[in-house]
Amino acid sequence: EKSVTWITRSYILTRDSGEVSVDELRMDYQYLISLYWAFTTMTTVGYGDLKPKTIYEVWALILCMLIGATTFSLLVGTVSHTIEIIQGSNFWERTYSMLSFMHGHRLQPDIRRRIRDFLGHEKSAATHEIKGTLLEDLSPMVQK
Repeated sequence: EKSVTWITRSYILTRDSGEVSVDELRMDYQYLISLYWAFTTMTTVGYGDLKPKTIYEVWALILCMLIGATTFSLLVGTVSHTIEIIQGSNFWERTYSMLSFMHGHRLQPDIRRRIRDFLGHEKSAATHEIKGTLLEDLSPMVQK
């Protein structure tokens, strides 16, 4: 008795002789269909958007999903890195402006050192605040 599941029902491939159910295919083709299902699930592409009819189409869609997921992750990484650089550059611009101000007004070395220390603590506090916010989002078990 062959078991019928949603995956064997939903994936019918076309052969030269007509349509064939997945459970009627060789084991290596069944494995390929399983890989296709896994990649579809992991990349959240969805089911039924693109339904392959041949083994070659299965391979092509797996490749397309991998390329799409890689491109998307690179894009998200690049954007987040750019935002991080912009936020960091604002800090350094403020620091440079403050150093120029201190030099132009010939502030005493002790006051300059205290201002530099303050700017360093400000940057450190901002970093800790971000980390603290991220930690608050974690479960209590993970926080410990």
